Amino acid sequence: MAKDYKKILQQLEKEGKVIAATNDYVFKSLFQDKKIRPVLAYVISQVTKIDKEYLMENMTFKNTEVPKNNISEKNNRNDLVVDIKGTTIGLEMNNQNTTDTNFRNISHYHSLITNSIKETTKYNQVVEVIQINFDNQRPFTEELITEIMLVDIKSLKVDEEKYKKYRINMVKPFEKYYNKEKLTRFKKILLMLRLEKKEQLRALSEGDEELMAMEKKIEQMSKDPDILNYFDESILNQINAELEKEAYIKENTEKVTKEVSQKSKIEIAKNLLKNKVDINV
Repeated sequence: MAKDYKKILQQLEKEGKVIAATNDYVFKSLFQDKKIRPVLAYVISQVTKIDKEYLMENMTFKNTEVPKNNISEKNNRNDLVVDIKGTTIGLEMNNQNTTDTNFRNISHYHSLITNSIKETTKYNQVVEVIQINFDNQRPFTEELITEIMLVDIKSLKVDEEKYKKYRINMVKPFEKYYNKEKLTRFKKILLMLRLEKKEQLRALSEGDEELMAMEKKIEQMSKDPDILNYFDESILNQINAELEKEAYIKENTEKVTKEVSQKSKIEIAKNLLKNKVDINV
C-alpha cells in the first residue's frame, strides 16, 4: 500500500482535506505528541474532573497493546492508555456502534482492570481504571458526556467506585456546528477530531494556540507516509475509483468536445451554403 500513498496525498490536497483524527492511528498519534499534550489534558479534565495542571505534571503513556490471550487476537489493542499516579485511563475512538465494537471495548476495559489488580498485592493500592469512549457514530445517549458505573438498580448504590466509563457524544457538536450554534472549547476539540476540511479546522482553531497546534499536527500527519500506510485500504480504493472516474470523464469530455466541434463546423458550412454565401468564404 505504501506505493500508493501519493494518490491519497494528491486527492487530499485537491479537495483541501486532511485525514480525520477519528482514524484510529491518527487519533493515537495526535494525542501522544508532546505539543498536543495540553489539549489531551484538557479533554480528560473536562470528562473526569481531574485537574488539568495535575494531569500535565503526572500524565505518562502506557503500552497501548492489550495483552493477547492467543495469537488470533492480533488486533486487540486500546487506542491510547494514559497513567496518572494511581489512575489508568484508556481512550477509545469508536467509528461504529456495533455489538462487535461494544464487546471489543468491554474486553479492553476489563484487560486494563485485570492488569491493574495484578500490579499490586493489596486492594487499597489498586488503581482507579477509567475508559473514555469517543462515539463517532450513533452515540450512546443524547447527553454530551455519559458516566457509566456498576450500580444496584433499586438503590443506585455504586458497586465499585474505582471502575467507571465515560461515553462522549461526538455527533452533538457536529450537529450544533452545522446549525451555526455557538460551541464551547471542549465541543470545538471534539469537532476538530471529526472534520476533514482544512479551512474549517483553521477557522475553529483560530486564536487558540493549543488548538492551532492541534490543527497543524493533523495537517502534518495527513502528509506523513507512515501515517498514510495505516489508512484504510477501502478508502484508498475509493480514492482510486474517484481518480479513475475523473480520468474517464476527462477523456470522454475531450472526445465529445472534438465531435461537437466537428459537427458544429459542418452545420455552419451547410447553413452558409443554404444562404448562398460564396464557397470561398
